[in-house]
Amino acid sequence: MYRHLVDESESTVRTLTKEKCENVFISMKSLVRRIESNEQYKEYEIAAKLELANLCLNSEALKRRLQGLSELKDILRSVRTTGASKIAKIGEWLRTNRVFEKIYVEDRHVQLIKKSTEFFRFLISEDILQVEQLQLIYSTAQRGDY
Repeated sequence: MYRHLVDESESTVRTLTKEKCENVFISMKSLVRRIESNEQYKEYEIAAKLELANLCLNSEALKRRLQGLSELKDILRSVRTTGASKIAKIGEWLRTNRVFEKIYVEDRHVQLIKKSTEFFRFLISEDILQVEQLQLIYSTAQRGDY
């Protein structure tokens, strides 16, 4: 179901609101819970929300990118209490999808950076932040390319 969202065009992404996304997840929950366990549903939900966050972070519209960051922060809050294995999977997903680079290096915006402190703290506290990522921020700041 969420694959349909991931394959959407930029014009469709621009119309996504938090309320629309929540309605999709409510519908998904009622469908998936009929055939899967609650734990399996949680796995699907996290995967779908991560894909949605990534879709929004890839948007050209700042409002959608901020929505993607907000969705990501919600996921990180919920995963913190679930254990190290899920945090490790999230860390790998963050690296694979270059989320750090999207927020702080590539298409950065002052509002996005200001609202990303919780994300940055998560990276540090869970030992996900890599030295290379800090070097990217430093070199960007040195060039004055911000």
